[in-house]
Amino acid sequence: MKYSSVLFLLILFLLLCLEAYHAGAEPVRKNPMIDIPRTIERLKAHLHELTVVIGERSVRLPENLEKTAGYIQSFYKDIGLTALHNEPYDYRG
Repeated sequence: MKYSSVLFLLILFLLLCLEAYHAGAEPVRKNPMIDIPRTIERLKAHLHELTVVIGERSVRLPENLEKTAGYIQSFYKDIGLTALHNEPYDYRG
């Protein structure tokens, strides 16, 4: 009984937060950790770069694998991660 009451209150709280978010009300936190609209745009940009600009990535197109590795390394360096290394693997099994 106690467990179901807590679960009910948690679900109610989440629904109220979701409704407030979608109604354009002030978010629960004034400074959210994640800027959702900016994150969406960044993900779209990454997706475009990897799928449209670079294109197919397979062992038949090693140049695209190199471009992909360079893109990912560049991104990590841009956000301050400098201790990067590649992990080789045998794709043949």
